[in-house]
Amino acid sequence: MHRTTPFGLLAISNLLLLCAACDKPSYIELSPSRLELERRGQIQRISGKAMNHQGRYFPEIMFDWESENPSVATVDDRGNVKAVANGRTSIIARHRNIEARARVSVVLAERIELEETEITISLTGRRRHVPRATVFNAEGEPMPERHVAYTSGDTDILGIDPLGGLHPQSPGETRIIAEVDGLTGIINVTVAK
Repeated sequence: MHRTTPFGLLAISNLLLLCAACDKPSYIELSPSRLELERRGQIQRISGKAMNHQGRYFPEIMFDWESENPSVATVDDRGNVKAVANGRTSIIARHRNIEARARVSVVLAERIELEETEITISLTGRRRHVPRATVFNAEGEPMPERHVAYTSGDTDILGIDPLGGLHPQSPGETRIIAEVDGLTGIINVTVAK
């Protein structure tokens, strides 16, 4: 007859405790762990995986999502983060007593400055005119990577190509609307004969 020693019982109980820990997650892995949003209303998803230290993934586990500062960015119950205003916040994913945080920066354009607000172009002129605008962030720094979209108030008088080039169509007056991140600027245009 074989007797189990107290040391053997201790080893078995430790093994059982370790196996119990194998059956539940010990941390949450977020992807991406850092996020930068550049347009008001822009939405990007953060996904989460419940994991344990043995590398087991628990796909059935759902998370409670929360934004530390909803005035900067909000998050829904699926991890979709939405830009609200300039600033930084953390998005938190929770499951019971474990949580993970993703850092979110919202960098929106705050001001658009037009190089000219009045333009006169000739209907017969050969020079291609492209309006210029500078976009600034909340700190007053230029944001050269931001694309400004231009639209014509009257395409019968003035057409605009995808690169912002102006194409006079007929004599008259109209305006160009320059837009970026919900900010607009107006350029008054006269097309002369």
